[in-house]
Amino acid sequence: MRAHREGDYNTKLALHEKYYPATSAALLEHVDSFILEIDEVIKKSEVHPVYIKNEHPRLPLIHRHNQFVRETFANVRSRYSPDPEVNWQGATHVTVEECDDVECALAECERDFQGNWMCEGGLGPNWDGSEREKSQTVIASQ
Repeated sequence: MRAHREGDYNTKLALHEKYYPATSAALLEHVDSFILEIDEVIKKSEVHPVYIKNEHPRLPLIHRHNQFVRETFANVRSRYSPDPEVNWQGATHVTVEECDDVECALAECERDFQGNWMCEGGLGPNWDGSEREKSQTVIASQ
């Protein structure tokens, strides 16, 4: 605290460097555990939606708030520690390279709260709307 009060930038920087591994690990643990906790709360509120709407009129608002908070924590997690070694199933955002015999293109894919993947970009369908035969390789994940 003294370094902060006295404006001693070099001491503050040295302290940040010294304690970074511990604070970084604690922050990641907090974010990861909170995401797991909020997922349980969200899942619980989706079990009996008719009962919940009738018995707890504010619960839909709380549910939307919880989804927003979860998304916010997931964004913090992905920005704080992007790890290209993360498994496709464990990721919430991936960049995929799609290639056919002629060309390649990148697709950005996000996983929603139900575990479904939605992608933008990439090669797209054939001219007649049919699915294009292509290979897909995850090149980055968060």
